[in-house]
Amino acid sequence: MTPQAIYHHIKKLLPAEMVEVTREERVDNFIETYYRATAEVFSLSWGTNGKNQAQAEQRMRDTLLSLDKLGIKARVEEDTVAQIIKTQGKIESFGDRQEIEEKVSKLDAVDFIGKQELASVATMISLSDKQFLEWLELQKELRRLLRGLLTPKNESARQKTRLGKTIARQ
Repeated sequence: MTPQAIYHHIKKLLPAEMVEVTREERVDNFIETYYRATAEVFSLSWGTNGKNQAQAEQRMRDTLLSLDKLGIKARVEEDTVAQIIKTQGKIESFGDRQEIEEKVSKLDAVDFIGKQELASVATMISLSDKQFLEWLELQKELRRLLRGLLTPKNESARQKTRLGKTIARQ
């Protein structure tokens, strides 16, 4: 990447407050500007409508096609992909997740992995029993949608594995 291209992208990140100027130094006739990220981690959400919806669906298609690399054969059905994205959006919006994540992000004494775990645990604890049951139902729906995309060959192999485990236990 050329210095001009890097500078161009940094200039795009400044108004979005993803980077900030940390210092400037004069070196001969030039002013060198130093930048840093304004956050330890940036969370990306594709959204659920318009162009963002299309990007999220394409990302899910790519993910489903990549399952083949793990030996899992799955079909890509457009209606199901859209339902999966919608269900994931509902799951991510549960509880006071955004508020909790904002508070957690401001903690200095916790590393990145710790912050993720803390936000997850705090979100789960903050759910009412009713919200938890709704969240659980959405998780079941997501699993049903994903398992519905398995090819018959993949499904029969899973049933044989389950059957073998059942026989071994007896």
